Amino acid sequence: MKRKIVFVTLCLLYLSGCNRSSHYLKISEYKIRENALGNFEPVKVLFVGPSKEYTENRDYYNQVIVVSLIDGDTVNVLYADEPDFNRNDGDTKFYFVDPEHIAKAVSQYAIESIKDSTTINLIHDAANDTAIHSYSIGDYKKVMVNPKYIEAVKNNHPTLFGKVVRDTTHVL
Repeated sequence: MKRKIVFVTLCLLYLSGCNRSSHYLKISEYKIRENALGNFEPVKVLFVGPSKEYTENRDYYNQVIVVSLIDGDTVNVLYADEPDFNRNDGDTKFYFVDPEHIAKAVSQYAIESIKDSTTINLIHDAANDTAIHSYSIGDYKKVMVNPKYIEAVKNNHPTLFGKVVRDTTHVL
């Protein structure tokens, strides 16, 4: 019996330690301002929050903090898909893309990928549907953050939903 208690205690300690790298903040802790950046506004990435491998069961946003190359404003961008950033990006110019434009780009990409006219008509109909909009930005109630950088991510900067991309070729 004593061995079971020790084993269970060790397992619980191990499992509680595994979860230290990620933590979640509620969306309500952010100051949402939909017009904080313009569509295709050039930005520089200052900070990228943690991310886990994308799965269909995802229930959180990722966070990236950017500064506008037009007016110098610092803004939080919440996005729902895999991040496209790496340590070598440095001074790379990125672009903010608003959620509405993402939904149109998703449907346009699908149209270009499919030759079947029946399917294309269904995609055209869905382009105005909230399903495409939800797919493109998600509809979650929390943001994954690293507690080690909580002071950086819990800030007073305006926050909006969207995507930060390297290249606007596939979203124009």
